[in-house]
Amino acid sequence: MEDGTRLRKCLTALLDGFLSIREHDPTYDLINPHEAVMLEIIHNKPNPTMSDLAKSSGVPANTMTGIVDRLVRQGLVQRETSEKDRRLVLVTLTEYGLEILEKSLDLLDKYSQRLLLPLVKKEQKILIELLEKVTKNI
Repeated sequence: MEDGTRLRKCLTALLDGFLSIREHDPTYDLINPHEAVMLEIIHNKPNPTMSDLAKSSGVPANTMTGIVDRLVRQGLVQRETSEKDRRLVLVTLTEYGLEILEKSLDLLDKYSQRLLLPLVKKEQKILIELLEKVTKNI
């Protein structure tokens, strides 16, 4: 079997495993994976502007507006006008948004730990280093 085919099968199995966990967790009835990533970006970059979010996520600004609109309607984020420059609109997590983000990250951490279980520490370290190297090009 070619390496590309083997890798595709592994990636498919990883995605299937993640999706099966999502099916059993009510957190993911509330947000989709893209929205979870947005919450994490907002959390890691306090008070980002819409432009900051678009740049950080690689999503066009007009698409970002729709994503943030959905997050606002769900009560996960809020828009605020910058006190320094009233032309800027800042996006912040609500308490509820932070709660959902923490649940989402906890679920991902548990899944990640489960993936590492069959590996010894040295193999875990190698896998993580290789994944970091590969994802730098994404």
